[in-house]
Amino acid sequence: MKLSIIIPAYNAENNIRESVMSIIDQNVDNLQIIIIDDYSTDKTYTVCKEIQSAFPFIEVYKSIGKGVSDARNTGLKFACGDIIGFCDADDYFEKGVLKNVIEEFQNDLRLELLCYGYNRRNTDGVLLCQKRAKTKYVSSNQMLDRVLNDSRIMGSVWNKFYTKKIIADTFFESSLSYCEDTAFNAVLLMNNKDAKCLIKDTCIYNYVSNMLSATNNSERLFNDSGILKYNESMYYIRNISENVKQRNYVDCAIYRLSVSEYYNNSLKKRQEEILRFEICRHFWVYFASFLKFEPMNNFKILIKGLIIILDGGKGNLYNFVDMVLKAKRKFVKDNE
Repeated sequence: MKLSIIIPAYNAENNIRESVMSIIDQNVDNLQIIIIDDYSTDKTYTVCKEIQSAFPFIEVYKSIGKGVSDARNTGLKFACGDIIGFCDADDYFEKGVLKNVIEEFQNDLRLELLCYGYNRRNTDGVLLCQKRAKTKYVSSNQMLDRVLNDSRIMGSVWNKFYTKKIIADTFFESSLSYCEDTAFNAVLLMNNKDAKCLIKDTCIYNYVSNMLSATNNSERLFNDSGILKYNESMYYIRNISENVKQRNYVDCAIYRLSVSEYYNNSLKKRQEEILRFEICRHFWVYFASFLKFEPMNNFKILIKGLIIILDGGKGNLYNFVDMVLKAKRKFVKDNE
């Protein structure tokens, strides 16, 4: 089986070499690496061409369109592998893991989507946390729920591998600037209702947290109308959902994302009001399902949302509870 890995790259001259080498060093026999330069303003393209000159299985292209979705779509057009995976230009794979990916598909020819755990690291390579779920087969509908609401699975594409057959004519929605990979997975799973999906408890991917990235820039997280861009992607998924169960999955994600962003110190009044509206609207759906995947973490999110609702948007009750919890943590730490 041939494996294709797609890497979108924007201003990644300092990181792209490590990312690509983490794939090359796997010693996979039948490999295609596709690097898409997304209109970089630094020397990313030059560095990629240098790497390509040493390895014939590497292909370097300029993006057709602009943005990570168009870059990945460009990669999909050139991907010829039986198995397709993704890697971001500042991330990297653990050693010796991609052979296992191929073996999983070879051992089960009906398998169409394979998902792994991941490590979260800072820019110095220090491990911050590991995220992984128990090994198990799940239906496409169960995977959809976990893509939207299980932080161990996430909506990302870089911890997942797909058969070329299941991707078919599915592409990334270029109108979405955030959670475009979540939308891609959602559409793919809805289009393949009988897909066989496997979750593995092995952490094979290193996701590097960069506090300067767009996902950590609060000023860019909202559109001109004050709507959280993460939620824009959820609205997109909700509009194409086929039944109440799927829409409930999306509503839970909207609740979680809204609570997570609500107490950002730089929120404008309009942004705060819209987030609070979404929290109020989806509280009961989230309440009915918070025990499914990560009960303790989801319970905290549930309570934070309840505080927001009871507090009337003023923040006093939340701030009081937060102050008490911080004092408790400090007391425990001082007495260890």
